[in-house]
Amino acid sequence: MKIIFRFCKIAFLSSMFFISSAVHAQQMPAFSILQSNGKTLNTAKLPHTKPVVLIYFAPDCDHCTKLLSAMFGKMSQFNRATILLVSFKPMNEITDFEKKYKTAAYKNMIVGIEQPLYFLQRLYQLQSTPYTALFDKSGKLIVDYKTETPLNELIAQLKRTK
Repeated sequence: MKIIFRFCKIAFLSSMFFISSAVHAQQMPAFSILQSNGKTLNTAKLPHTKPVVLIYFAPDCDHCTKLLSAMFGKMSQFNRATILLVSFKPMNEITDFEKKYKTAAYKNMIVGIEQPLYFLQRLYQLQSTPYTALFDKSGKLIVDYKTETPLNELIAQLKRTK
């Protein structure tokens, strides 16, 4: 009887953990971004005045560079959002990426390394990059893409997001 009780208790606690993780994944998670300038930004302190586009990427990923190159060509469509480009790669790769794509020219863009490392990868159970998520200004998840990001669809979703 004790074995059955322990098994039920473990099963219950495990299911609560997975339900809790799913609920948390529907809101923008609180994590930090270490930027190449040495500053750390905590996402919980982002202003709640505009939507957030989160792109989890690797600078050496072909799919990521294809998405981001197309996005940089349509940046005027993203002016009403904060864009977080978050990676798990070393800072020297992030710095090279920033120089190549001149990300400092975009005042609504924040680029950096997630802290703690692999937090987003574990939270969203990511197997590849890029991962793209759109959150409204209150931090609620509107849409996410775990594979290819249809840029025009993302732009349309952003236009509808408050």
